[in-house]
Amino acid sequence: MIVDKKYSLAIELKDDKKRTSIEAIGLATYSNSQSTELSYASIFESLWTQSDLYQQLRDSEKVKIL
Repeated sequence: MIVDKKYSLAIELKDDKKRTSIEAIGLATYSNSQSTELSYASIFESLWTQSDLYQQLRDSEKVKIL
């Protein structure tokens, strides 16, 4: 989780079969370092863009088939 590119909270999912989130999580890291937040934000923005481009490609392939 990144808030306003100022704070981040990264939580490791240890076991997704547990009943509560407290039991399921492992390590957690909180940071207010600007360089860390910008790095996380850049990674997520790149993944978001990649996902959008992939969806556009799939949509264009569907149009060609029709």
